[in-house]
Amino acid sequence: MLGPPPVSGELSPRRMNFGGVWRLRGERREPVVEYSETFKTRMVQKMWPPNGRSAGALAGETGLPQPTLSRWLREARKVGDI
Repeated sequence: MLGPPPVSGELSPRRMNFGGVWRLRGERREPVVEYSETFKTRMVQKMWPPNGRSAGALAGETGLPQPTLSRWLREARKVGDI
């Protein structure tokens, strides 16, 4: 499995970049995955207080890495996006 399925109502939350951009993870090479700003915003909204879920809970629901979700939330708080 390459990542989470699209969120309903959104056609392409991520774009696989197979144009030569790879990340080494141990002995494996993985393609870099880029998510749209719209998708990131929707995930951050699901974590935003007062009724937001934790990054860990949302990671379990979506299959996204918890550190990625936590970073998006941190970045949103820093710039006051929401």
